[in-house]
Amino acid sequence: MLGQLSRAFSRHATFSWFATFVVGLICRTDELGISSVVRALRLDANSYDSLDHMLHSTAWSAAGLRRAWYALVARTSRLFVYAGRYVLVSDGCKVAKEGVRMPGVKLLHQESETVSKPEFVFGHMFGAVGVMAGELGRCLCVPLKVNMQDGMRAAAGWDGTDRVGVSAESHVVQSVRCAFEAARGLGRRCLLAMDRYFLTVPALRTLAELNERAEFDGLGAGFVHVVTKAKGNFVAYLPPRPRPKGTRGRPPKKGPKVVVSKVLGSLVYEPVEAIVGAEGKRWLHAATLDLVWGKGLWVPVRVVVVLGPPWGGRAQILVTTDRTLSARQVIEVYCSRWKIECTFRDMKVDLCGFGYRHWSKAMPRLDRFAPKGAPDRLEAVDDPHDRELILGSYEATERHVAVAVVALGLVMILVQSEPANGDVAYAEFSRTPKAGAVSVGTMRRYLRDRVSEAVAGLVSEPMMRFIREHAVGEGGYAPKAKGDGAKGAQVRAA
Repeated sequence: MLGQLSRAFSRHATFSWFATFVVGLICRTDELGISSVVRALRLDANSYDSLDHMLHSTAWSAAGLRRAWYALVARTSRLFVYAGRYVLVSDGCKVAKEGVRMPGVKLLHQESETVSKPEFVFGHMFGAVGVMAGELGRCLCVPLKVNMQDGMRAAAGWDGTDRVGVSAESHVVQSVRCAFEAARGLGRRCLLAMDRYFLTVPALRTLAELNERAEFDGLGAGFVHVVTKAKGNFVAYLPPRPRPKGTRGRPPKKGPKVVVSKVLGSLVYEPVEAIVGAEGKRWLHAATLDLVWGKGLWVPVRVVVVLGPPWGGRAQILVTTDRTLSARQVIEVYCSRWKIECTFRDMKVDLCGFGYRHWSKAMPRLDRFAPKGAPDRLEAVDDPHDRELILGSYEATERHVAVAVVALGLVMILVQSEPANGDVAYAEFSRTPKAGAVSVGTMRRYLRDRVSEAVAGLVSEPMMRFIREHAVGEGGYAPKAKGDGAKGAQVRAA
């Protein structure tokens, strides 16, 4: 599968180091950047510079790798098809970072209700898009794209920002654009499940523009539809009534106002049996309304009001731009959104995919005590060379995360192809084994043992031969020689 990504690289040596980096991310046990990859595969000290240069190489780009990754996922993964569409999931992820010279680090507010997380952190804001694979209720969210979507808006006008993907648009709008990019890469119409944070007028306006462009390109009307959740004070309008013939004036775009929270008692609820995430089938009660929403935009939406035990008896308001979906379909698509949180957990905790250390001296130091409303530190950078160095560090971060997405996605694809009673299931003890499938962590630890045997010489795969050629010998690493001025060089054992 890694070999199918080689077309995204213009030089074979760069691809070889990319494949080595992917294998190292799967096998490593800590999150100390490139050094952990070198230790996991027992590479020689010079390999550190080669891996670092790979992340700054002109032989590839993160956008080109993502296009090849979309095609690979569409070919090799058992993607979940629901109502004739793929199901995409999008959300945001905050990663705490202490680097004072890292591009994109800013003060972030944590909306999570977990008590172990502080309310405010300094770090990077990422947006993620994944696709559901497997069966309903037992799906995996295979990551497609994870990119930084905040912290670099002041650099949006610099030369070269189009190449590295810096955008001044909001996180909500960028998430919709990323979902459309993924849908085009997969080559099929999609449903996009998002949290209620993304139900905004700019998001729906961007969605309408991209759908219109997709229809112009011959991809069909309604290429991507959104399924999301509304707040408790959700207000919409009835569809406009047709204007009587012979009357003057512009045709109305909306009818009377509907405050959904005030009409809950007058709705007609019907019993619905739906699969609610990992809880399995549950009997719920749902009512459906066809309304229009969005100030100045007035998008036709279908509102599904749900009552049931999974939410403690409180009414939940789900909204979709696809009026052909039934209440059960809207509930099941939205409940699958939680799978991207599991992907974030695997990306952060298990794979340590956000363990990068890319910074630049050209980046102004981060002032942790800057007052509210202070100018962005990037506004003080005027030198073109310094701007180029900052964008280079930013691009290295984007590429590092893109490689981690490939590594985690490959493990998930292998989880789908592995039978529940195969060799991987017996590779390690699990106190609460997952019914019907192995976990991502179990597959990763199984691969770590197999790669160790391959690096030792038991497998003649070309990629493994490349890793063995750059591995240390029997003596292992030697301490740095006294008086040696070489920067960060560990002398290879004789």
